[in-house]
Amino acid sequence: MRGGNATHDLARQCDGLQTCPYILHKALTGSSSKGCRKDPKDFRVEWRCTDTEFHTATLSAEARPGSTLVLSCVEDTGPGR
Repeated sequence: MRGGNATHDLARQCDGLQTCPYILHKALTGSSSKGCRKDPKDFRVEWRCTDTEFHTATLSAEARPGSTLVLSCVEDTGPGR
């Protein structure tokens, strides 16, 4: 997996926690390659709870600062489980 510009901040805030509400601090922006238009990109997070439990969550490109993405390793025991 290739890390993005929020990887270190997200790891610093969430590593070791069962549940982590990660708050987006900056607007999402795209690549800034010379001569290319800057398109917003989705904010995608991938994390592992155990060696076999892997999760992915995404905020849309329209997400603004203050949007929250909740990462969790708490087992869902609600209806249907």
